[in-house]
Amino acid sequence: MEGYSYVVINWSDLYCTNSLSGKIVTQSHSDDNIFVSDEDGDGFYFWGLGERPLNLPGYIPLDPDGDDNNLDYGPLDSFGNLQVINPEILEEIIIRDTQILEESQYYHQNIVISNGGCLVIKNMLLMHPKAAITIMNGGKLIVDSGLISHVQIITKEGGSIELKNNGKIDYLNSNEFEVVKGAKLKVSHGEISNK
Repeated sequence: MEGYSYVVINWSDLYCTNSLSGKIVTQSHSDDNIFVSDEDGDGFYFWGLGERPLNLPGYIPLDPDGDDNNLDYGPLDSFGNLQVINPEILEEIIIRDTQILEESQYYHQNIVISNGGCLVIKNMLLMHPKAAITIMNGGKLIVDSGLISHVQIITKEGGSIELKNNGKIDYLNSNEFEVVKGAKLKVSHGEISNK
């Protein structure tokens, strides 16, 4: 495993200075020992300096989080500036026809399922903590053996939600799951829980 070291010392205790050159190599650790975290819950992960570890799951983005303490900022751009990922600023995703998500995804934008639109979740959909899925009149959200996590769902009259084949919705504990009067909720085999 290769890496970098950051050392803090009291400068007044030094009588002479030395420096390390080259890479620090260890025989006792591998890429499996690298701690990877998403402390702010924005869907971008930080693994320290260096390349992305090879053993990470596919749903973890290729770019590391530039500020893992602020969920409004994601990775750095090519000039070293933080990219804004706040859903209040980003353009929303509008679903107008049937869209099927069969691979794990992470969305930073709000999602609006319009009249005639249908979003089918067959794997894992993670949402930015400030993002929401809005189901308009005539729109459908189907969780078919998938999972939607970190979500706020807003139903409008005439919108519908269906959970089947052990589909699951984990909504944020700061939000209450509510289906408005005139909207439809069908749970064949599934679960709605508060994280």
